[in-house]
Amino acid sequence: MSKGFVLSSEPPKFKETPLGPLPEDWEVVSFVDSIGDQKFSVGKVQRQHYKSAGRFPIIDQGQSPIAGYWDDPRDVYQGPLPVIVFGDHTRVFKFVEFEFVCGADGTKVLLPNTNKFDPEFLFFTFLNLDIPSRGYNRHFHLLKEQYVPLPPLPEQRAMAYVLRTVQRAKEATEKVIQAMRELKKSLMRHLFTYGPVPIKEAERVTLKETEIGLIPEHWQVVKLGEVAKIAVGGSAPQGSQYFGGPYPFIRVQHLNVNSENITRWDYITDEAIRKYKLKLFPKGTIVFPKSGASIRLEKRAILPVDAYLVSHLCAVIPREDIADSYFILYILRTIKLAEQKAEGYPTLKLTEITNIPIPLPPLSEQHEIARILQAVDQKIQAEERRKQALEVLFKTLLSHLMTGKIRVNHLKLSNEEEIS
Repeated sequence: MSKGFVLSSEPPKFKETPLGPLPEDWEVVSFVDSIGDQKFSVGKVQRQHYKSAGRFPIIDQGQSPIAGYWDDPRDVYQGPLPVIVFGDHTRVFKFVEFEFVCGADGTKVLLPNTNKFDPEFLFFTFLNLDIPSRGYNRHFHLLKEQYVPLPPLPEQRAMAYVLRTVQRAKEATEKVIQAMRELKKSLMRHLFTYGPVPIKEAERVTLKETEIGLIPEHWQVVKLGEVAKIAVGGSAPQGSQYFGGPYPFIRVQHLNVNSENITRWDYITDEAIRKYKLKLFPKGTIVFPKSGASIRLEKRAILPVDAYLVSHLCAVIPREDIADSYFILYILRTIKLAEQKAEGYPTLKLTEITNIPIPLPPLSEQHEIARILQAVDQKIQAEERRKQALEVLFKTLLSHLMTGKIRVNHLKLSNEEEIS
């Protein structure tokens, strides 16, 4: 079947509705009418009883698509599928097309009124609702006050098809990202045990036992302080007069959990540098939190520019003649510095950091290991950018489709596409 957007030579005609201007051939119905006669049912399986594996997936109001598993078929949702699951606390909607067990604590099952609505279109419509936060277990009452658009059924199916296509592309990208992260973990285990050799040649590498585990015989084990200078940042400037200058100032919150990249920072003035006696750290410096609860996140990053640092950050400046910055960064990402710290306000002492034992291959091998891992990181970053672009596209399409700013009423679908 032909697909695409067909533009009419006539300007679209709109009418005023409780939802604002909508196409003339659309209707508006209440939320209650959109879910039919049976309004909702509430799950009974408490979160503390969820299993990590089982016959039936548990759907609840959390962000995860599947929250856990259950084995008792008597607790499986008995009703028509597909349905829409709504979190009364979280305002999260999920579209469910398979057998499932409903989680308790405010999780509700909404039954689409299939006489008027395509179920998946209705799900996307609900995603576009603006539901204000009203505290614990109050959001379903707010839903009952909402209205939803009702285009003709063929157009509903076309809108659902477009949004589903973008959504599935995003889900596929997320799977690629997850697979690349798992690949990176496996690569790091291999590279830091055998060095930069192909997997099929790993058995030929002579290993030795050390305090940090098995490493190639020709590698050394050294203290971090032997190959890098260890320092800390300075006090954060207080007062708006110290900001807005040309110099990057990096705080703990500027570090990402799943990325070695720092892409944002504050800017400070010459006066701030003089007043607080701040020290400039060179591009390539490795930074991570040294105090506070943030050390448990085990963030590691590398400075992309010369920058000033807050005092909560530790700076590791590798000696270029014997250590590759990215190799040291990847090594530090394998070391959990906060595991032995007590609860409360944990702190890493500079002496502890200085005395961390690390493997040290010849510089040429460090460069090769860093190159391999950076190549994987670049692929992950490219997929992350694709995911972000798809998220923006989905939100834009959702808004424009649900208000008739973009029409797909001329998009022709095959029977297989409508069913899928």
